[in-house]
Amino acid sequence: MEFSHPDFRRGEYPLLNNIKRKIAAAKTATVDSKKVAPESINRVLTEVKAIRGKQDSLDSRFSTMKQENEALWRELVVLRQKHIKQQQIVN
Repeated sequence: MEFSHPDFRRGEYPLLNNIKRKIAAAKTATVDSKKVAPESINRVLTEVKAIRGKQDSLDSRFSTMKQENEALWRELVVLRQKHIKQQQIVN
């Protein structure tokens, strides 16, 4: 690597204060390309809110289905016991 600057001279230390690092053009271009329009941010936020609403709805529906499923299994156990008793009476 080689560096050069007109104020970079042997023994002239006060001139070193004039030397500043250049900002690469490619670096600033990548920073500019990462900027996002506020409209797209708002659109993404509305979509996320909609998805959250759907998720909450699905969660409540699954909870209801789980409770109904547990009730059906309890009813099945009771019906099996009744069936066994009826079989014993018939026999």
